[in-house]
Amino acid sequence: MNISFKDPKKFSKILMINGYNQRKFASAADISGPYMSQIIKGKRNPSPNMAKKICDTLDLKFDDIFFIDSGYKSDRNKTA
Repeated sequence: MNISFKDPKKFSKILMINGYNQRKFASAADISGPYMSQIIKGKRNPSPNMAKKICDTLDLKFDDIFFIDSGYKSDRNKTA
């Protein structure tokens, strides 16, 4: 199972609305800038703890920005 952003573009908008750019947010969440970039681009998946850090920093619920891909074909066609 993998954790991914529901909509990376929407997440970037959320960062801007909250006064962050990607680098400042990564610093505030105590995440390396390159790792945060890879998560947003879908090149890496955040661990559950990392996803929690991201949510806590933005005061959001997990389901607001993330989904869990179980790897089953039927789940890949779902939009949340």
